[in-house]
Amino acid sequence: MLSTPWLAAIAVHFLAYNLIRTLIAEACRNTERLPIQVSFKGVIQLFNSFVSLLSFSADCNKAHAILLHAIIKNKVGNRPGRIEPRAVKKRPKAFRRLNKSRELEKAEITKRMKKNSNKKCSSAP
Repeated sequence: MLSTPWLAAIAVHFLAYNLIRTLIAEACRNTERLPIQVSFKGVIQLFNSFVSLLSFSADCNKAHAILLHAIIKNKVGNRPGRIEPRAVKKRPKAFRRLNKSRELEKAEITKRMKKNSNKKCSSAP
């Protein structure tokens, strides 16, 4: 199914993302908090710190309940004035980007100008 390492890595990232979102949804199910109010990065950090507790705990259900309770306490901070503009930083310009050295570009321009001036001289009556 996953023929390349790239696809396998992407699949693992999607799996981890869905796991974190499922934990957030499960934690919010019995409370008044919405999933958008819970910090995603905070849940990742909590989960990383709880991995050893969840894997080596005798009472896994209790550890899971503690994790869900900790997730609910981890809310997104108030970030006033955080409005991101929907615009591109680099505006389109009338000229193409200079990808070669200036010397090479100048030489090509000079060559083109000489070529064009020769065409005009030969076609003059």
